[in-house]
Amino acid sequence: MRLPGEEGWECWLLDARGAWQKSPKPEAAAGGIFVIPLRCLDSSPFWVPQASEGRLAETTDLRWEALGMEPGAGGQHWAQWPVATVGDKLLVGSVALADDACEELWHRSLPDSFEISARLYPISHDEAAIWRELGRLVMAVQRNGQLLHTTLLSARLLDAAAAKEIRDLLMALEMQGLLSPLQAVHVWTESAPGFADALQAALGVRIHTGPRPAPHPPHARSHLLPAAAAAIRRDREKARRQAMMLTATTLVVLLCFAAWAGWLTWRQHKLDAALAILRVDEPRVAQVQEAQLRWRALEPAIDPATYPVEIFDQIVNLLPEEGIRFLDFSMDLETLVISGEATSPIHASKFQADLKASPALERYAFSTPVPTIRPDNRAIFRVEGNINGGGEDEAQ
Repeated sequence: MRLPGEEGWECWLLDARGAWQKSPKPEAAAGGIFVIPLRCLDSSPFWVPQASEGRLAETTDLRWEALGMEPGAGGQHWAQWPVATVGDKLLVGSVALADDACEELWHRSLPDSFEISARLYPISHDEAAIWRELGRLVMAVQRNGQLLHTTLLSARLLDAAAAKEIRDLLMALEMQGLLSPLQAVHVWTESAPGFADALQAALGVRIHTGPRPAPHPPHARSHLLPAAAAAIRRDREKARRQAMMLTATTLVVLLCFAAWAGWLTWRQHKLDAALAILRVDEPRVAQVQEAQLRWRALEPAIDPATYPVEIFDQIVNLLPEEGIRFLDFSMDLETLVISGEATSPIHASKFQADLKASPALERYAFSTPVPTIRPDNRAIFRVEGNINGGGEDEAQ
């Protein structure tokens, strides 16, 4: 907690027992509570109809705006709380941030919350307290156990003149019907000789002197928030969300890469396992491949479908008893070629057609160029057959 002390700022820390202890170091760490000095606040208690208690925030807004105060953008520049109920009227205590005079003070610590200094000290019912904050005298007045009013004294020394100023301030509150009769006044700072007697004579109440008690934050927060602090919080929240989004995006990318790497590892593992199996079976595979090569070398000689003598026999069976003779016959694994002479074009065409229609030769696609007709009407023909449709028919 960063607290305005007598002449300078103080740092108070919460110990393990739940008690606040003054730190020997005046600087506080970031966060915590920033206690707003009373010189940075305006106090204005007021009466409202008791029926307006449910709309107390709206009523307070109207009052401070009527006094010339402007609400901070995104912040909370004033606070209010019920003090006492008299008949059908409700007495409301309220303070507002007078200006940004304390901004340079809280900017260094960027606190988590802001609190009014007068709400931190134990002031009993219908009593007032006077102490010094940052070199200036301040006063707070209680009514019905609630903070009623705070003020900054113009006096710099508690003497007889200061006693008159305090009397006038309290009389003004009493004349407005805001203050009930005081029971006592606490003085928590040094005063000139005779001040306590002068103040007691002026007010007719008991005067208690002593050191300023240890502060303790109230249970109910004031929710005051300067506009500049609200802007910083918005920026920090925006930065936090952006950082979270960036972190989430990074995690998604990392998960995708991890999944991809896992998939590659799994694929590589399966590939290695398959290669290991292949390496085990490699000698047997080589034996099988060698046997296949030997079989393919022998296949033309032992397979009736590819054996040249068998194919030639199938072709010869298609020849008529007369009219056609072969001039040439050649054959390899993929192609066969027949050249011949027919006594007439009709004999040549019929033989070519029989070749194409033969079931035994259906594995060949035959190409039959137009026969050459000689003057004596003999036809010289040529037939080319290609396995698996390797040729094109050109029959006329």
